[in-house]
Amino acid sequence: MRMRKAHGAVAHYPGRLFTFLLFCTTNAIYAESTMSDETVLIAQRLRDRLVTSAPKNVSQTARDLLDRQSSDGSWPDINYDDRSRGRWRPLSHLSRVVTLATAYHAPTQLNQDAGIRDAIRSGLQYWVDRHPVSDNWWYSVIGGPRKLGDILLLMVDELSPELADTTGKLIHRSGFTRTGANLIDEARNLLTLACAIGDVDLLREAARHISADIRVTTDEGIQADDSYHQHGPQNMIIHYGRVFSNNQARYAELFAGTAFAYSEDQIRILSRLILDGQQWYIRGRQTDYHARGRRAFQGRPGLHSWNAGGFAEMCMASADPARRDEYQAFAARVSGDQPAGSSGPLGNKHFWRSDTMVHRQIHWYESVRFHSTRTYATETRTNRENLKGYHLADGVYFLLQHGDDYHDIQPVWEYRKLPGLTFLDTNAPIPYGKETPRAGNTTFVGGVSDGRVGVSVMDYDKAGVRAKKAYFFNSNEFVCLGAGIASNQAEDVLTTLDQSRLKSEVTILRDGNPSPLKGELLEGTDIRAIHHDKVAYIVMGDATVAVRAKQQTGSWQEVEDQASNESVPQDVFTCWIDHGPKPEDATYAYRIVPNTDHSDLSDIADDNSVHVLANTPEIQAIHFADDDIIQAIFHNPGSLVLANGKSLTTDSACVIILRPTPDNILLTVADPTQEQQQLTLTLDGHYVGTGASTTQLDPHLHG
Repeated sequence: MRMRKAHGAVAHYPGRLFTFLLFCTTNAIYAESTMSDETVLIAQRLRDRLVTSAPKNVSQTARDLLDRQSSDGSWPDINYDDRSRGRWRPLSHLSRVVTLATAYHAPTQLNQDAGIRDAIRSGLQYWVDRHPVSDNWWYSVIGGPRKLGDILLLMVDELSPELADTTGKLIHRSGFTRTGANLIDEARNLLTLACAIGDVDLLREAARHISADIRVTTDEGIQADDSYHQHGPQNMIIHYGRVFSNNQARYAELFAGTAFAYSEDQIRILSRLILDGQQWYIRGRQTDYHARGRRAFQGRPGLHSWNAGGFAEMCMASADPARRDEYQAFAARVSGDQPAGSSGPLGNKHFWRSDTMVHRQIHWYESVRFHSTRTYATETRTNRENLKGYHLADGVYFLLQHGDDYHDIQPVWEYRKLPGLTFLDTNAPIPYGKETPRAGNTTFVGGVSDGRVGVSVMDYDKAGVRAKKAYFFNSNEFVCLGAGIASNQAEDVLTTLDQSRLKSEVTILRDGNPSPLKGELLEGTDIRAIHHDKVAYIVMGDATVAVRAKQQTGSWQEVEDQASNESVPQDVFTCWIDHGPKPEDATYAYRIVPNTDHSDLSDIADDNSVHVLANTPEIQAIHFADDDIIQAIFHNPGSLVLANGKSLTTDSACVIILRPTPDNILLTVADPTQEQQQLTLTLDGHYVGTGASTTQLDPHLHG
């Protein structure tokens, strides 16, 4: 029996997966599939996408692969016995076959070439016969079936029924059993299979699972604050969330004009995830390490940028014309066509479902991440990645000006001196693995934002150190306060102001005179300020400060097990405050002022427009005099004397921003525990205003 295509779709596949109309002639039995026009349309769109996305040099790459391929279809440089959980080498075999299949259909000299067709067949046959296996389920269930699906979609009409059938069974290792981005990946594989073989029912089921996850949930997936969770309540908005949004943007375009097209509500939810969530975590092309999960510091250099092609953004610009301008500007920034601060959101956003705050200004970017009893710290055990990330969610912040401020520093970093961390200065191994706690052990963790400025706080209790850690973000700078710092351990407790790539001369302000750092290390109680790479670090109050600029060495394998063990050198700038051994009720206070010149260091240090109103275990508060903004954290019910002598009193623990305006007072309040139903604030004074009222702010924006 021989088969022929119906409506341009491929029908060369075992009959059990089709509905056939049979009729006889004297020479053969013909079959005509009843695939729907929409299935044909989607299948063709998928094929076109694979071919048009091929690199310009696909023909030469294919020739090179043909020259190196063995007669049995394998490649001698691939270790097919490898079972690694990460960077599984045998998967590159399927990637090469996909390249050959793309070149076979691309408008090049290799188009429909019999030699390349035979190489694809033998390469695919070798895979199904050899059946390489990884110890990581992902490669068998998602990674491998994805590439097999692309091969089958492009080549099913050129394969024997037996090879096509076996390939389809391997793709069907994907199911509809997982959650979030993993579920979308599985459904994507089965959708490709359905298009390759013309299975309308499978296509319908795959499309239903893909679109069903475009929803706001308290489980894994899109959260009410526009963040994204995977592997539990863990911020994964650029790791799994990126996979999710990129795929969904493609499906929004793929399904357009068909019965599977996304609803207006689904497009709105997806746009919020991308523009009101992910976009906040990207400066230019640089993605925020806090949003990358265990791949925050993946063991290879240079893996920091968003999809430079902007393909997902352009897909959504078509799917959501109401926000087209935002998508086009976003695509221009991530492609490098526009400067990082030229467009996009400005101000402050607290992702209250993920215990993360992002502060975006034209010339700089800052984020800080915590974890609590409600949220997980960054995972450190999966696939032996992120081996030193134990402290990543402990109040660590990242300050970005150029975008490459922390590029490739990960092999040499001291992971107990991450920026913002308060820690025990010990040489003990950093814990990771199944025994490492995922959820935090404190509830008073969170923040408040009015969209322009924000306050973030963590009641910190970890690894033998306790502290009240507070961060106050304003338009020109941010202030860090620590109170109640205590430990019963013999080692010193330190708080790191920064640890980044050494990119300029380091200037020290002491005794009223700024001067360059001499030597690798300076320690003292008289250091008032430090300047490095356009950033001023101003010490507020008494403190023992250390400043260091030296070359540090390490290897990527110390970060990720499957990475290179070659020693990597990097010049590093580090500064910290030393609280000494066994501190009791110690404190710290410092300002960080980006986008400054070292010649202005004395003037910045003498600026008295920022006042610490309180820094105790009960209340931590700042007054930014230039804007007349009060930002305060009440760890317990209490009263705070304001700069004008009046008092603000609360009957419950809370975080507040008090901002006077010409006609009123804007008070923004949040409960970091997310447990209280109501609280009462009392502000001294007699206030009169026409139509005076209170306004409940959008919790999606203000936590």
